[in-house]
Amino acid sequence: MIQKRHLKIIFGGALLFVLLFSLTFFLIFGNKLIEWTFFFPEENGAGLTGEKRKIPRQKSLEESLESFLRDLILGPAELHHERILPKDTHVQTLIVHDGVAYIDFSFHLAFHSGEVPLSFRGIEEGIRQNIGFNFPQIKEIVLTVEGKLPYR
Repeated sequence: MIQKRHLKIIFGGALLFVLLFSLTFFLIFGNKLIEWTFFFPEENGAGLTGEKRKIPRQKSLEESLESFLRDLILGPAELHHERILPKDTHVQTLIVHDGVAYIDFSFHLAFHSGEVPLSFRGIEEGIRQNIGFNFPQIKEIVLTVEGKLPYR
């Protein structure tokens, strides 16, 4: 009986040690997620509204922005939001230099055939609003489609 009691105490102590070690490890190294706000059009046409998501933190600003844009392309999680970017869109090139983000999108951005409830200018402004809100260190955004500046 005494031996069984010792085993319970040892097992309980080991379990408590593992729990405290895990908690300490988590508190020291922190959660590797960052919370971002994604803005999508409301289905009733009332403008862009935000939804928050936690995304894994990346090593560099460029990797973070690329990860953010991939999630923006995935579209909204909430049912009352609509897409801001066509689902087949992808980022071809992304460079951040001296506070300027140069982002080149595939042709799908310009030819979305009604998949997105916004005009091209609306999509462009939506991208700028999303990046400006979540990446205040980016002061200017240069968007291109297939390497060409729109409207030129």
